[in-house]
Amino acid sequence: MAVLLVVTVSAAAILFSVSLPEGVSVERIGIAGGKLVMDKPDLNGFDKNNRPFEVRAATATQDLKNPAIIQLKEIDARLPLSESTFADVDALTGIYDRDNERLQLNKDIRVKNSDGLEILLEKADIDMKSGTLVSDRPVSVKSGRTQVRSDRLEVQDNGKLIIFEHRVRMVIEPANDKPDTKGSTSDG
Repeated sequence: MAVLLVVTVSAAAILFSVSLPEGVSVERIGIAGGKLVMDKPDLNGFDKNNRPFEVRAATATQDLKNPAIIQLKEIDARLPLSESTFADVDALTGIYDRDNERLQLNKDIRVKNSDGLEILLEKADIDMKSGTLVSDRPVSVKSGRTQVRSDRLEVQDNGKLIIFEHRVRMVIEPANDKPDTKGSTSDG
């Protein structure tokens, strides 16, 4: 019984001595395997232009020895591209580096902005300070009737410049602007 009490008090002391970073809220928090485990964390902050961003996840795991690195699962983020445009980002897993304001995403990543641009990636490194996204894995970008695929992608200046590299392929669907000639008659 005394051992259980010591373990419980020690765990509580660790829990209350660990302060969550500013702008982070969680639904539930606990310790497992020397790591802080958070359910439904929600991280809010501002980019270099003082525009708000938000990163949510189903779970987050933070090593108590290196609290700046947070492992995330089932990520749902909203990142600023301009004063009025945001990108919604979903991914299965990722790592947020609080000190460097970087978000590394892995597996089934989808980025979609309010202008209709949709990017599908396997891996992405997002620098929230500089507003860049880099992927060295195959990507697919679709906007309207145009789709571009490549083996590398770099997005700069909060989406204003998109660079495709290595095996770049583009498909442009033809417009359906022709008038319907079926059933029309001619006076001739």
